Formats: sequence, C-alpha cells, structure tokens
Amino acid sequence: MQVERLLEESRARAATEPQAALTQIKRGLGTVRGTTDIDPAIRTELIRRLSNLKRFVEVSEQHFEQKRQERQQSVAARESQQRIESDLERDDERMKQLLKQVAHLLFVEAPRGNRDAFPEAEDVAQRALELRPGDGTATSARFSAEAANQLDMAYHLRGLRADRFLAVLEQVEFSHVPFPDEPPIRYPDAAVWRRLTEERKKWASVDLHNYSKVEERIIRALDDETEFEFVDLPLSDVVDYLKQQHNIQIILDEQALLDEGIQPDEPINMSLSGVSLRSAMKIVLEPLALTYVIQDEVMRITTEAKAEEMMSTRVYPVADLVIPVETPSGGGSGGMMGGGGGGMGGGG
Repeated sequence: MQVERLLEESRARAATEPQAALTQIKRGLGTVRGTTDIDPAIRTELIRRLSNLKRFVEVSEQHFEQKRQERQQSVAARESQQRIESDLERDDERMKQLLKQVAHLLFVEAPRGNRDAFPEAEDVAQRALELRPGDGTATSARFSAEAANQLDMAYHLRGLRADRFLAVLEQVEFSHVPFPDEPPIRYPDAAVWRRLTEERKKWASVDLHNYSKVEERIIRALDDETEFEFVDLPLSDVVDYLKQQHNIQIILDEQALLDEGIQPDEPINMSLSGVSLRSAMKIVLEPLALTYVIQDEVMRITTEAKAEEMMSTRVYPVADLVIPVETPSGGGSGGMMGGGGGGMGGGG
C-alpha cells in the first residue's frame, strides 16, 4: 500500500516538481530493495514499476527543464524588445525636442535680431544628426541651419563693408576741409623753452625712496671731481682713501665679497684724474664684479648679486608711450605750415 501511494504521489508531482518526484522514487527503490520479508516476485514487480516510473519522471524532468529555459528565453527576448522600444521612444522624443529647438532658433530668435541664433541652431542640428546619423529630417535641419548662418554672415559682412567704405570716404572729404592760419601759431622765446627744460629735469626719474640729508650729501658727492693713483693698494685702503678724500661714509660688505670669493685686500692698480667720483667708482669696481649702493646713510661696496637684492622703485615719465600720437590731416597740415610761417615771422 505504501508503494502504491508513493507511485501515485510521484506521478502527480512529475509534471510540476519532477526533481522532487525523482528523489521520492529513488528513496522508494532503495527501501524496496532493502526489504527481505516480502515475496521476491512482489519485490521484483515493485522494483520494475518504480524503475519505469523513474524513467518516465526523468524524461518529464528534461521536458520541464526545456520548457523552463524556453520561458526564460522568451522573457529575456520580451524584456530586450521592451528596452529597444523604450530607447526608440526616448530617441524619438529627444529628436523632436532638438528639431523643435532648431525651428525656434531659426524662425523665432533669428527674426528678433539675435545673430547668435544661427550658429546655435547649427550646433543643435548637428547634435540631432549625431543622434541618428543619416536621418532625413536631421540632415535637412543641419543643412538649413548652416545655409541660414552663412547667408546671415554674408549679409552682415556686406553691410559692414559698405558702412566702413562710407566712413573712409567721409574721412577723405573731411581731410579736404581747409584750416585757416589766423590767428597764427606763435612759439615761445628760447628762454622760455630753456626754463621749461630745466624745470622738467626733476621729473626725469623719481625715486620713491625718501633719502636722508646724509644720503643726499653722498649722492651729491658722486658728481664731485676726484683724482688718485693706486699701485697695488688693497681694496680696503682704497675705500678708506676715497672716504677721507670726499668726506663721506663708505664701507665694504666683507661678507658678501667673501661669499663671491673676493678678498677685501684685493690689490688695486689704477690712476685717474679729472673724472667724477661716480665714474671713478664704476671704473675701479667693475673689473671685480662689484658695485655700490646708498643705504642706511652710507655707501656700501658690495657684489652685483647682492646689490640686485636691494633694488629701489623708480618712476619715469611715459606719457609719450601711453598717449597716442595723432597724425594731422591734410587740412591740419596746411594750418601748421601757415602757423609756422607766422611764428617764424614773429620771431624775426
């Protein structure tokens, strides 16, 4: 009875749960084969029936698995088709938006005078063509936008050329307007020019550093005439001589000299007379790659590298560099000649 019930349950589950039914049958076969207290003929019959059912369920399992795979493939194909349709719908919507934007730029923005609408429409149409290469509508939109942009540029350049041509003709006509020489241009006397030149010297260069009175005296001493003759005289002694000769404070920046491998007792051989102290200092120091700076109320003899770290800010007049020089027109030129003649006559 138990085997009969097992056979019925296995047949019922074979269609929906073949794996479970197969496991149940295998378990029943093991039980029957291990039972020894039943008639051998009955046991053989039960084993035969269970084996037949086992083969049937195995075939059912194969069919079940095949159908399951077919269902999965069908679901996958359906989902793939849905994704494709969704992508197509999204592309269609995107294409409609781009073409609508192109139309708005060409037929709404451009007629309002927005010249940037043409190249922008060309860019939008290009994006539509990249979305669907070869699409007829997108290709037409790209062609129309490009043609409209080129046509607008041609009209603009032609108009600009005409305007500039008329402006040049206007300048030509303006240059023919005579310039009367009454009253004539009269230039100041030579004494006035000399005075203006002298007054302008102080603005030749302006040092933003506020020098003390001692430093100003050192600067003035640089213009004094000097005279000396040095024969193998150490540099330090040369400094002492010039300090006493011109009554100014001069010191050696010994540490800077030593850093450059220059000894303070470097011998100097030099003979000069009738030159300014400024020129004499330059002639003596340049061969040693030395220079001087006026700082802290002393003249400091130091290396050129060290002096570059002690730069001062100077201001120079550059009005002639920043103010454009206007070339006089033809009429103005005639006026200048007339004025010049009047001025020279007055001077005579």
